[in-house]
Amino acid sequence: MSFATEYIAQLESFAAYGALPRIRALHLPPAQPSEDNRGEFCALELDDGSLGLSYVLLDDTLAQLRDGADSFGLAGADALELARHYAGNDGLGKTIGFAAANALTRCLFDRAGFRPDNSSDSIGQMDPRPDEHIGMIGLFMPLLGQIIKSGARLTVVELNAALAGAR
Repeated sequence: MSFATEYIAQLESFAAYGALPRIRALHLPPAQPSEDNRGEFCALELDDGSLGLSYVLLDDTLAQLRDGADSFGLAGADALELARHYAGNDGLGKTIGFAAANALTRCLFDRAGFRPDNSSDSIGQMDPRPDEHIGMIGLFMPLLGQIIKSGARLTVVELNAALAGAR
């Protein structure tokens, strides 16, 4: 079983406890040059205010979202049904489905009264050590200083070639 199918199965278990909010809106990043690495995520909003994010800069995902945002008919749609697309094969469906799954997770956390502990730093109070190897999917500049200062080995998988190289 893949992560996506396990994730959806957990959301389906959550849905068995009561009605889930429907989709209110899909929010896309503002149109702007992507040189500064901003605007990489869309947000799917549910009727209860829960938000779920998903990365939109793979292939032409953002362009497809911009071209079809009004025709997707997402407002009022079943959020769990949309989340199921995350386990599919269509890139656009996976992107929107992941955002829906994340929004439903936020809803679950709120209903369960779960609140993660506050963190005083941007890496969740991790304490990197020189003998550790940390992996990062995408270069998150605010995290670099503390990790590098610790002496931990860092590997970054980054699609933007301009951000590649030793630091």
